[in-house]
Amino acid sequence: MQKVIIFSLLIILAFTACRHNNSNYLQLIENDWKKDNLKGRVKKIVNSYSDQNGLSTKLVEYNEKGFKVREVDSFFVSGIKKVDVITYQYDTINDLTLIKRYVNGKQEQMWQKKYDQAGNLIETTVGVYRTIYTYDRKNRVLEELNYTDTALMARTRYEYVSNGGKKSIYFDQPTGIKRIETYDDDTMRTEKIWDQGGDLRKIRLHKKDTAGHIIYAEEKDPDNKLLGYSRNYYNQYNDMVMMVNFDVKKNAFDTLVMKYTYDKTGNFIPADSTWKREITYW
Repeated sequence: MQKVIIFSLLIILAFTACRHNNSNYLQLIENDWKKDNLKGRVKKIVNSYSDQNGLSTKLVEYNEKGFKVREVDSFFVSGIKKVDVITYQYDTINDLTLIKRYVNGKQEQMWQKKYDQAGNLIETTVGVYRTIYTYDRKNRVLEELNYTDTALMARTRYEYVSNGGKKSIYFDQPTGIKRIETYDDDTMRTEKIWDQGGDLRKIRLHKKDTAGHIIYAEEKDPDNKLLGYSRNYYNQYNDMVMMVNFDVKKNAFDTLVMKYTYDKTGNFIPADSTWKREITYW
């Protein structure tokens, strides 16, 4: 189970890198080496994982500027092999403009991204789904509108305060579900979720360290009663080494420990006989 969770983390991280960053404009754009916590000029990473279903592999390729250009996932579903390929294209200032996804050689999805002159992401299109962003004079996102064809499906508004805090207010048009996230600063986020009837259903809290890692998360019921929490621990290489979860109802802890060895550049190599990670550098 430990091996499955660790391997899944890599896949999740790869997709989250595709999301927009509201402060990523012009020279402030982060490359994927930094987002993926990689040291040195990585050209290619191949992760291989073996289990009862066979051998699964994930290839990630980077260009010389540190941006992803291609990902290839090869895995088995009910004994049938599938190959999932994602390609990335950029403009001259390294803004991500086009993402294409192929499954077994057939194009399944295409993401198109547009930017304003300041480098802010203003529109993302995936088939009939479209998201539009607007910004203030400080290049901070003010509103996010989600459409299916021409129908508005969800709206998110952002508010800012002088101490650096931020609030996002999300409203789902069809269901009436509402979610408010409050950021006290870069390290603290509180999330509250209401149902269709306007009743508060969940309260979540996330704390980050100065490096941006989530080190603590908890969930409470509408009466502010603790339901559970998790603590994450990282080493000097910024890799997670332990996750501790506690379920109040079960009164039980669940601990996941990750062990690594490192190459001479400082990138981890899994200490696991069924999981291999090969790294090639420019």
